[in-house]
Amino acid sequence: MILVAGEALIDLLPVGDDRTPRLHPVPGGSPFNVALALGRLRQPVRFLCRFSTDACGQRQRRLLEASHVDLDGCPSTEALSTLGWVTWDDALQSARYAFYTEGTAGCALEATDLPEPFPEAIRAVHVGSFSLALESFGTALETLVQQAAGRLVSLDPNIRPFLIPDREAFLGRYRRLLERADMVKLSLEDLEWLHPGTEPEPVVRQYLDRGAGLVVLTRGGEGSTAWTRQHRVSVPPPDVQVIDTVGAGDTFQAGLLAWLGTRERWRPDGVRDLVPADLEAMLRFAAEAAAVTCSRAGCDPPWLEELTRREPGTGVAAPPASEPPPSPEAPTPASPGDQAAPDAASHAYQGEPGRAYHKGKRGLDPTATEWVYRLRAEKFRPWVEPHHTVFELGVGAGWNLARLPCARRLGADVSTFLAGTVTALGIEFLDDPEIVPEAIADVAICHQTLEHLIDPAGALRQLGRILKPGGRLILHVPWEVERRHARYRPDDPNRHLFHWTAQSLGNLVTTLGWRMEHLAVRRYGYDRRAANLAARWRLGETGYRLLRRAMIALRPLREVELVAGSGPRVVAH
Repeated sequence: MILVAGEALIDLLPVGDDRTPRLHPVPGGSPFNVALALGRLRQPVRFLCRFSTDACGQRQRRLLEASHVDLDGCPSTEALSTLGWVTWDDALQSARYAFYTEGTAGCALEATDLPEPFPEAIRAVHVGSFSLALESFGTALETLVQQAAGRLVSLDPNIRPFLIPDREAFLGRYRRLLERADMVKLSLEDLEWLHPGTEPEPVVRQYLDRGAGLVVLTRGGEGSTAWTRQHRVSVPPPDVQVIDTVGAGDTFQAGLLAWLGTRERWRPDGVRDLVPADLEAMLRFAAEAAAVTCSRAGCDPPWLEELTRREPGTGVAAPPASEPPPSPEAPTPASPGDQAAPDAASHAYQGEPGRAYHKGKRGLDPTATEWVYRLRAEKFRPWVEPHHTVFELGVGAGWNLARLPCARRLGADVSTFLAGTVTALGIEFLDDPEIVPEAIADVAICHQTLEHLIDPAGALRQLGRILKPGGRLILHVPWEVERRHARYRPDDPNRHLFHWTAQSLGNLVTTLGWRMEHLAVRRYGYDRRAANLAARWRLGETGYRLLRRAMIALRPLREVELVAGSGPRVVAH
């Protein structure tokens, strides 16, 4: 197992346009991201940091636990979560950061929080980033590295100059850590701040002379280079359409450590005898992992299965798993009677299973996207006004909100890899409805989503919390009388947990305190299938709508449509 220690924070990512900019909160922090990525790359990893008991701290814990990161020994505190503001520099093609750290939880680790005695299961330790510049935190990390004698020590300075109040004090601590580091990763920016005006080669040789067995330098769009005492290997970056670079360096770091861990090289001499072929394979694997992160909004590292299933010819040397891995983000099964969360069945829609699901269910010819967007907008327009704020639970790829005429559009979904797609449509994406402020929305939509949730009543209470007084709820769910639901199919990709009649859905909603405004069983379906066929046959939007109507007439699908107003008895628990 590897122990990663350092800060955890909430990155506030800008969404929307320059006229109406908003901030989207995403868990982050360099060591946090490294631990997250290691867990998704199927490495046994433990993270050490203090977490706030506030909603953001709870969200940080949930994300790490869902990615198989061990949080045993992480203290909790009532201090607020640490915040980071992220902006994108078009000229430099990289992210820029500002932080709020004073008195916050994610920057408050102390030596008394360290495990005692040092766990035998820990074979490697990774430290770094701006936590090294914080007095009590930095001292605790130095102590941790001293306790890790005989284990592999990995160091990433990840310099943030504006968070280093005393340059000389920081450099003193950094030099002491270098004396114990077996592996050091630097960026060009780190190198320039630590060793101004010095070329990389002499700095690397100095590090190797101090005792490091492996030094890696990342050069952004120019690739990366690895050095040992005997060898030097460089690889170019893979081709990728960059959404942003948040967490890319951290994912690269995790890729290096994962490659070493899978080959049982989490030991000081495990990095010293790497041959050129090893160095190249390691760099390519780390670069491919980082490229996936760059292709998504925020730091959303890939699962190992995403890398092993990349298109051939990418040059990826993915580490083989020693045994078949568990399903990505699979939750611990709840015992009978447990109060399960509304998203407890969400693992089927996250990671690689989620990508496969959305590819099969939502793959849409680019020619036809606007046709579907406009059709979906017509479905909800009768209940939405131009001045409304609309929130959708289960926003998916954003089809329902993409062209809905309203003042503000927000969507939540467990399929976080869709964040870039949704944000590009002008929709504010959130991966957790719990962080949505109370009474923010005029209309709440839950379209073909409630049936996927293990706690539909809990989800409806959550929507009641998000709606303004007098707000409106719009539900669409499968009709249980359909013949396709008459037998069990274990290979059904939809993984529906519930179906309703108009009566049962009405009973559920009114029991929770909503005022019924509209309830009907209606025909629907074939939006995507008809669109793709119409695009292939060049029928145009009119032909698309006629084809869809014909398909519904030949084999109708039915859903229950419900519209309700928030009543006085709607209470969020």
